[in-house]
This record gives sequence, C-alpha cells and structure tokens, in this order.
Amino acid sequence: MKAIREARYTGASRMRIDAAREIDLIPPRNVVLYAVPLASDGDQRGLEAAAGEVLEIQGATDKEDPNRPLEILLYVPNRTADDR
Repeated sequence: MKAIREARYTGASRMRIDAAREIDLIPPRNVVLYAVPLASDGDQRGLEAAAGEVLEIQGATDKEDPNRPLEILLYVPNRTADDR
C-alpha cells in the first residue's frame, strides 16, 4: 500500500485557509477554503492553468461518500500588470 500511496498523483499543492482577506472572502459556516498556488508563481506543484482551459477536479466518485463536496467554487483574484 505504501508504494501505491507514494506513486499516486496528488495534484496541485493546496493549503486550507480560514479566509482570503485579499479578495474579501470569508466563508460561511460549513464551507472550507483552500489556497491553490499557480505553477507560474514559482510553485513546482502549483496549479498549471491558463484562461480558457478546462480545469479537471478529481476526488471521491461515490455519490454516497459523506466526504464528497456538494459543490466546488473557484475564486480567482484579478491580476494587475504588476502581479504578472
């Protein structure tokens, strides 16, 4: 089992956060936020995404799984020319 766990693709790095104050986002009750860095920002395990591309999210496929999220929302802050 250890070999399987080590070989699986874990996707982009992510960190659970309480709020995203820089975009005035404070989650309501029973909502979990994660920060996902972009690979273009220097994180080797960051999300590789570009405008217009499809973002695939994989996880629990069993509809009866109590850990499966009811919905997933992606919040993306606007970038200024200075951020690029």
